[in-house]
Amino acid sequence: MLNYDPLQFVLPRGPASLPANAPENFTAQQHTAYVGAQTVESLSQWSAVSAGSMKPQVAGRILGYMLLEAPTAEGRDNVTFEIASCGEDETRLKQLAQLYAAVYIRTFKANEGRTPIHMDETSPDSSDNEEKDVPLSEERHWEARQNTSKRDLHQCILSRWHDLRYMCDLLHTEPEHPLLHGPVPCGPVEEARIIPIERKANIADNQQAKLEYPMRTILSRFGKTDIFEDLNVGDLNHMSNMMSLNCSIHQFFDALYMCLVAVEGQPNTYRIEAFVPGVLFTIPENPVTFTTSDETILPLPSPVLLALHRACVRVAHFSGGGQYVDGAEKLELETLYFSAVSVGGTSWVYTSLPSFLPDPS
Repeated sequence: MLNYDPLQFVLPRGPASLPANAPENFTAQQHTAYVGAQTVESLSQWSAVSAGSMKPQVAGRILGYMLLEAPTAEGRDNVTFEIASCGEDETRLKQLAQLYAAVYIRTFKANEGRTPIHMDETSPDSSDNEEKDVPLSEERHWEARQNTSKRDLHQCILSRWHDLRYMCDLLHTEPEHPLLHGPVPCGPVEEARIIPIERKANIADNQQAKLEYPMRTILSRFGKTDIFEDLNVGDLNHMSNMMSLNCSIHQFFDALYMCLVAVEGQPNTYRIEAFVPGVLFTIPENPVTFTTSDETILPLPSPVLLALHRACVRVAHFSGGGQYVDGAEKLELETLYFSAVSVGGTSWVYTSLPSFLPDPS
């Protein structure tokens, strides 16, 4: 039984034109950048021929919604600076919008290389790792998954479905457990990452770090945090970047069809919003509060990372950037993404970024 009306938590459909007026709390510089985004949106076509498939309307909306949805004031300032650095150069404005789509939206949107749905639950043995050359990151991921499941009491933290594997284990270990003798919903539950990892096959961890660098840079500037250092996260295989979700909710979350919105004044409490009402009818409580038995050993999902995910959901849908990422050629996206790996290289925007983040080399 639900304690709320799901239809009150449904997000409006996109794409949507940028609002006519910038918010009143925008600074003069932010207002100027927003007008620049609106100008790009109003173009019927690009005046200069350039590579890529992004239309002016999508580019302008990506730039505008990046300003509107920035989760921090500092993040909005950084987007403002990057738009201003383009001046009135349409090619650069288009490249900036494409870079936001290829790095920011593509980072969060489900792609190949994501966390496998079914993984061997047995602990990776160190001797086996030597023989099979199991990357250290996979060992850390296994440990984080086990601890995340323990923290979340072996259930989806949104739907409260209990993990089917855990319930089957109880049949053998504790056949009289109360969960086995009551109206307890259960199903496949997975440990999902808020910020996913797209791993390339046959690549060393240090090379993987280089591939993650542009993502880390843009997220850090947009959210005003170094997602590895300020959050004390060694890598993305950390519990603050993970939560237990049942299969269907996991897919909605990964595909950017739902997000969690922090409730002001209530720590670790979130409104669950979605574009498709049906998924909300599987969630009994809204808002929901996350809890843990030990914040130090079993930390909760990071509010900072959830805010970055929420912003991406809104930017992707309202700008049409999500559809662009879905429809653009994979080669085009990877060219944009990997050009950003070499700071100061073909990705001109990175030459203007402050060097507060360490070089990944």
